[in-house]
Amino acid sequence: MNIYLQISDHQNIDELNLTATEHKIMDYVYHNINDIEAISVNAIADNCHCSTAAIHRFVKKFNCDGYKQFKTELISGMKVTKFANSRFQINVNELIDYIGKLDVHNFKDNLLKYQNKRVYIYGIGGSYVSAQYFVRQLNRFQIDATAFQPYERSGLKDLADAIVFISHGGSTRSLIDKALQVKKEGIPTFAVTKKNSKLAEIVDYALVHNESFSANNFNEKESQLATILLIEKIFYDFN
Repeated sequence: MNIYLQISDHQNIDELNLTATEHKIMDYVYHNINDIEAISVNAIADNCHCSTAAIHRFVKKFNCDGYKQFKTELISGMKVTKFANSRFQINVNELIDYIGKLDVHNFKDNLLKYQNKRVYIYGIGGSYVSAQYFVRQLNRFQIDATAFQPYERSGLKDLADAIVFISHGGSTRSLIDKALQVKKEGIPTFAVTKKNSKLAEIVDYALVHNESFSANNFNEKESQLATILLIEKIFYDFN
């Protein structure tokens, strides 16, 4: 479930059986939800007069392994929800129908074979948030995944067994340059991106959406709905 909706709309909260302390944590997150990206676990502990262990128990009730995962999934859910409710919203039903019909088996089977191996996931800006979300999903399959922005490893040799690129539009220069670099190094490459994009053409395996945004669309760089749905398709093959 979308953690953002759970907290912002108090959906299914009674089922979590929160303690009094956990209700305080919940209230703090609720009232500071728009600033959550900058809020550390220690800041919550100080404001709620509780231990970080209590916060860990709280996030576990949202099926998160820790506060970092909780925050990543909360931010992702917030971006998707705000975009879907914006005046620039895409045709969500058409997008879901398109992604629902995609055959992801080739992409999925080739990626998930890297269990107990190292996978790097590159994204930048809003796509970096999606990359972090993808990391958490892969970790559940015993894949040692780590998210990076391209500048974080500029000039460094990639030591991964496979590399995934996340890019909504598939035209980000730094990601394309990185993909070309690692292809020369013989590392298997994957991408979650836009159909017929430059990035989709470069990598070995591409999982693509067909959504376009106007260049004047304010939400273009912020929204990651199509990308998140593609990631969800890999792990929960909805139809």
